[in-house]
Amino acid sequence: MTKPKPKPSRKKQQILDDHERIRALLAQLAAAAEASATCRCLDDLQPLLQRHFRDEEAEIDGLHAGIRQRTPQFWNALCGLRDEHVQLLAEAGALRQAAGAGTAPEQLRALGHTLQQRVAAHEAKETELFVESIWTDLGEGD
Repeated sequence: MTKPKPKPSRKKQQILDDHERIRALLAQLAAAAEASATCRCLDDLQPLLQRHFRDEEAEIDGLHAGIRQRTPQFWNALCGLRDEHVQLLAEAGALRQAAGAGTAPEQLRALGHTLQQRVAAHEAKETELFVESIWTDLGEGD
């Protein structure tokens, strides 16, 4: 008989739920028809990204401290992810400024699409790094 999969902690579940909401907002952003729609979307997205990144960084400092201790070769990559958080928030801010400056809707959509792709690539790197560090190098999957 297989053991039931444990439920994720409340904080981990929040991070997973955030990923879903962030993806949905980024899709709306990339499809926004006008500057006001871009700004409304960013009204929800920017604080969500800020909180989400803060939560992930707390995970890096807490739970993933084991990665730093047991597999220090991953620490620089973790720090790089943290640096990307700053960059992604700056890109969202630049998009808001562009919307406020009267940038054409097609340019705003292109910027929104670029942000969408960058966040997706960032999340993929996070997942790959955590899976690699836990399952391969730590041997937790054995």
